[in-house]
Amino acid sequence: MPADIYVLDGVSFEYGPSAPALREVNLTIAQGESVALLGANASGKTSLLRLLAGLASPTGGTITAFGLPLTAETLRDRGFAAAFRRRIGFVFQNADAQLFSPTVAAEVAFGPLQLGLEEAAVAARVHDTLALLGLEHLAERAPFHLSGGEKRKVAIASVLSLNPDVLLLDEPTTGLDPRSRAWLVRFLRTLRGAGKTIITATHDLDVVGRLADRAVVLGEDHRVWNDGPVGAVLGDRGLLIRANLTEPEPL
Repeated sequence: MPADIYVLDGVSFEYGPSAPALREVNLTIAQGESVALLGANASGKTSLLRLLAGLASPTGGTITAFGLPLTAETLRDRGFAAAFRRRIGFVFQNADAQLFSPTVAAEVAFGPLQLGLEEAAVAARVHDTLALLGLEHLAERAPFHLSGGEKRKVAIASVLSLNPDVLLLDEPTTGLDPRSRAWLVRFLRTLRGAGKTIITATHDLDVVGRLADRAVVLGEDHRVWNDGPVGAVLGDRGLLIRANLTEPEPL
């Protein structure tokens, strides 16, 4: 039976007393699962990803990651933080917020360099990752000169160069043209087949069935409204309408 990657018990998160983002979320995600977090804008999807990535801490409840408590205190421990960061990759919704190096190759090398890998090992990871995503011809290009789809590929490459166990993606298809969107879906399916744990926050229902086995629906009250097989969730039109994920029937 696959080990649990995350266990969330009664997790709440708020930006202030009048700005709740998540309320009493109970969630378990096992190794190798592909999970879609569904919800309307401001339902809490990005906040949940930030908690899973250790970029924020819950204001209520507990999170366990890889069998250990994930807290602000444990993340202050350098050994724990380094081990955790090595296993988690977070692809932001806005690739421009993630890309900062002068060239694509430098962008992909940044993470392995932070891990303290030797120069030859870093070069090998950069070569292999660029080849995997078909980015070799862009190695010396500046990221800000790339198209939106190319930037998204580079952002994914910069995460994959760390070889994480878990990939967190925030609205990965936003702003992509049809060709780039189709490529991304195929690529994530490949990673899914390779046993990576993939957690995708999205309201793009057209790709959910191809990206995930399981769907977790967050309502506009910031609570989990449903958690089940993706086919059953997508087939519940009433749920999707209530969650503001699809239009109601015309009058």
